[in-house]
Amino acid sequence: MTPDEKALHAAYAPLRQDLATAVPPAGLEEGLLAAFRQQHAPVSRWQRLLQWLRQDRGLYLSLGGSCVAALAALMWLRPMLWNETQALQAAPAGTLAPAASTELTTAFFPLGDPARIEAAQHARMVRVSMPRASLAAYGLPVNPELADEAIEADLLVGDDGAPLALRFVRGKYQLI
Repeated sequence: MTPDEKALHAAYAPLRQDLATAVPPAGLEEGLLAAFRQQHAPVSRWQRLLQWLRQDRGLYLSLGGSCVAALAALMWLRPMLWNETQALQAAPAGTLAPAASTELTTAFFPLGDPARIEAAQHARMVRVSMPRASLAAYGLPVNPELADEAIEADLLVGDDGAPLALRFVRGKYQLI
C-alpha cells in the first residue's frame, strides 16, 4: 500500500467499526420485499403484450401504415380482380377468356427525355420479345428461375424509329 492509501485506510477505520455493529431497523426487510412484490406483480400475457406495444409506438405506426397500404392496394386492384372474375364467369367451362382481354400491362417507362413522347407526331406501338431479366432494370421483381425466358413488351416508337417508352405485358395466366 502507498502512504496515501494507508492514510485513507486509517481514516475510515472508525466508520468500518460502526458499520460492523450496525443493525437494520425492524421490518425493513419485510417492507422492501412487499414493495418489490407490488412493483413486480405477476402480469398476464395480454397485459405484457399491451405494455410492449405501448413502449414501441413506432410499431403502431408501421402496423397502421401497412393496413392503409394494403387497403389502398386492394382498392386499386379491385377493378382488375372484378374484370378477371367476370371474364372467368363468362367463359365456358374448361376454357380461358380470349387473350386480348386477359393481358396485364405495366405503366409506360420513358426511355430518355419524356418531352420526346409529347413531341412525337405519329408514334406507333410495336410488340417485342425481350429477356425477362430486363424487368430488373426498371425496378420490377424478377424470378431468378425464369430470368432466361422471354417476356413480351410494347415499345412506343417515334417518327424517327427511336424507342420512346416501354411497358411490359403478360397474360393473366402467365408467371412472371
